[in-house]
Amino acid sequence: MSRYYTSLRDIRLTLQKRKAVLLLFPVILGIASALLAILSAPAPLYTSVCSVSFDLEVLSEGMPLTSPADPIDTQLTAIKSYPVLKEAVDRLGGIPVPNASDVSPQEAHLNHFLDDLRSRVLVRREAASSIAEIAVTERDPGFSQRLANTIASVFQDHYARDQEKR
Repeated sequence: MSRYYTSLRDIRLTLQKRKAVLLLFPVILGIASALLAILSAPAPLYTSVCSVSFDLEVLSEGMPLTSPADPIDTQLTAIKSYPVLKEAVDRLGGIPVPNASDVSPQEAHLNHFLDDLRSRVLVRREAASSIAEIAVTERDPGFSQRLANTIASVFQDHYARDQEKR
């Protein structure tokens, strides 16, 4: 059984012959991985926040604000309600309807759209204050800002109408 011993000279000659392959492979691999990273990158999400302040005197109506039925928490729930979101969408120009001849698919499409919209709207109360933050997360920063401001405006209109009824 004969053994073949490789010398440094043989290795150097082999590397000189394959120089192009050794240089091109890392370059091609780098370009391919950069393209893959660019193409598979998720679209950025933008969050816009709009604050709404509540008048504690009007809300409390003699009830202490530390009670379990905190009126601000009730208003936070009302901000994400169906009527407020539906009117906000209407003020922004509505939504594209897939088929204008059928009524029930339109309503189903609207309900699905509003449920999806509700999942992208976060309403929270700033700690120990009477200020609510409406945060909307969208792919389009302009739409995110308009939607947050429109939801706040619609809610204020609904809230003012409710106060006038009392």
